[in-house]
Amino acid sequence: MDNMGNYIKRSSQSGFFTIKNIIKITVAIALLFYMMILAYFLLFGESRMIAREMLIAHRQEYTNFVPFHTIKSYFEHFEYFVFRDWMNNIIGNILIFVPLGGFISVIYKKARVFWIGLLVGILFSSTIEWMQYKYNLGVCDVDDIILNVTGYIIGFIIFKIMHRFYRKNRAER
Repeated sequence: MDNMGNYIKRSSQSGFFTIKNIIKITVAIALLFYMMILAYFLLFGESRMIAREMLIAHRQEYTNFVPFHTIKSYFEHFEYFVFRDWMNNIIGNILIFVPLGGFISVIYKKARVFWIGLLVGILFSSTIEWMQYKYNLGVCDVDDIILNVTGYIIGFIIFKIMHRFYRKNRAER
């Protein structure tokens, strides 16, 4: 047993099997699964396919390029919305991007700089909205980008706090 422990310790100190690399690989695999789940729910889910015919017929009514228009209407006319729909649109669009802010920050060191990370979040969300618009896979709404990027920033901040805590504890050892 002691030999195995020494082997793991030696492997983790040099070469590919460092703790950092193992964490990055694990997070990259988690990111891959996350992206597949995200694509399913935001682009190819059953509800998207059911609503597709309606979206094609009424595309102009549902498309929104005015920032904060949908968010504002959800708050101003809260009593007219089904609570589940309100939660899915406002809270769901934020929460669904929280993991991305953390995953990207772990994998890509450059994304740990706020402005670069912010650009990554905007690009991811904008790509999804563009695909929804181009292929009639959902409602294209600039407010979704705003909410998604808010979630990305929350994930980024959580990563920064956890990273600072990790570095502080590591320095104390």
